[in-house]
Amino acid sequence: MKIYTIFLILLLLPFISHAQRESYEQTKNEKIFMKENKVKEITTHHTFFYKDTTYIKARKDSYELFDNKGNLIKYIPTFINDTLFPNMFENKYDQYGNRIENISYTFPIQDPSYISLTVNVQDGSTLSNNEQMDTIIWRWSGVFDKNGNCISSIIYQSNGQIDSSFTNYVYKNNQIIESHNSNSWSTKERIIIYNYKFDGENIIEKTYYNWDNSKVSSKIFYKYDSNNNLIEELDFAYHFPYENDSLLSMKRTLIYNNSNNLITEKIIKYTFNVRKEKFFSGTEYVYNQNGDKIKISELNKKGKIKYQNEYRYTYFKNGLIKSKESLGKKDKVYSITNYQYIFYE
Repeated sequence: MKIYTIFLILLLLPFISHAQRESYEQTKNEKIFMKENKVKEITTHHTFFYKDTTYIKARKDSYELFDNKGNLIKYIPTFINDTLFPNMFENKYDQYGNRIENISYTFPIQDPSYISLTVNVQDGSTLSNNEQMDTIIWRWSGVFDKNGNCISSIIYQSNGQIDSSFTNYVYKNNQIIESHNSNSWSTKERIIIYNYKFDGENIIEKTYYNWDNSKVSSKIFYKYDSNNNLIEELDFAYHFPYENDSLLSMKRTLIYNNSNNLITEKIIKYTFNVRKEKFFSGTEYVYNQNGDKIKISELNKKGKIKYQNEYRYTYFKNGLIKSKESLGKKDKVYSITNYQYIFYE
């Protein structure tokens, strides 16, 4: 059973900002950075301001634990107080550094001073604080060969039953060209075909088949720049029974600066039966010389800024972030995140 927790602290919603990490997954560069700097733990504390006064004093906000190879092994994205937190992620790795397991936990909140509402995403029902929630809500497990290629991956439900799996991976020159996907709601496997540029590692086309493998259901095309950055993604949906009748369902474009940092991303989604725009999302990013985001702007269809978030950082001598300020109008600080580190000896 998938469960999310919604926090009903309405006054603070405009001021809440999360830790720098955007997901529990890591980039290769982050692993190298954490290993070289011997980082073991990172804890952040938030202070919120409202009308020129301290609204909430510094409290623990997030926690990250790394092994001595720089791999993220535990991540708590938010705290209610110094000891209470609603969610936690754990990663496990094999001897080669491949992530072979990811577990997502959620915990029942029994603190009467904390107002929360738990929503079951599947049926929209709600649970009060004194009702027990499932502890493990999601688990992914993978197996890799000696070359670091994934040969099987499984997603488990809260009750331990398999939700979906990818098996029978086929590789050519260490690049995946085919996999078989099965789900708990179907007794049949679906074949996914991957087409690559064989002079590099970039996927240029993915082909998905329907559940009886008789026809193509969708295709995704990718384009890259000279630095192997993804610059365009086109998703086409195929309409049955006419296999060749496809419509563009999503277009994603990306632009990078000279440091290969993403500076503009635009996503357009189209209605299924007519070529009409249904959804638009546009975001612009500005970075400082250390590669950290100092401005994030959400755009409307005309490219005008709808709203904007700005940030300011201080750093330790080794380049690790010391503090992050969230700025409002006229550079007014409305929250500060301070970073604490523990290192391997």
